[in-house]
Amino acid sequence: MEITMEQIVREYQKLVFSVCYHQVRDYFEAENLTQDTFLSFFSKYPDLQEQNNKNLLCRIALNKCRDYLKSSRYRKTVIGIPEGQEIADNAATPLEAVLRKDTEATVKKVVEKLKEPYRRVAYLYYVEGLTTRQIATKCNVSIKTIQTQLYRSKESLKQFWKEEAT
Repeated sequence: MEITMEQIVREYQKLVFSVCYHQVRDYFEAENLTQDTFLSFFSKYPDLQEQNNKNLLCRIALNKCRDYLKSSRYRKTVIGIPEGQEIADNAATPLEAVLRKDTEATVKKVVEKLKEPYRRVAYLYYVEGLTTRQIATKCNVSIKTIQTQLYRSKESLKQFWKEEAT
């Protein structure tokens, strides 16, 4: 019996979506990842077989979710805000708004504890969103120097954050 792409999508769409949603906890990203899963499946396995489709689809979906959760699109880190600027408050509840402001204040204190040039590199990377190449150009130093400074600033931030939390 010949199995078609449409039959596979119809049979496993809900399963793949539930796997993706369980991993990322975002309805729209889960939909995108479900589509990516089927696209990858059909491009890697063009000769459709009736065996192991469920396992393959679940494995591809999990890998897609892991890649997404590792991506910079998911992990956006806010280090602080420049003086005089306000961040739009998208919190769903007043408690979330208070927690966000408290966290931002703590992060700002922690970043201010960094010594130069680590403070500047952390600010340019996390707040302004510049790449290491752009920071190197702006500071007139090598990319490797910026990468080293960024690594050291991350380590210092972790240490300061732990101290601030206690």
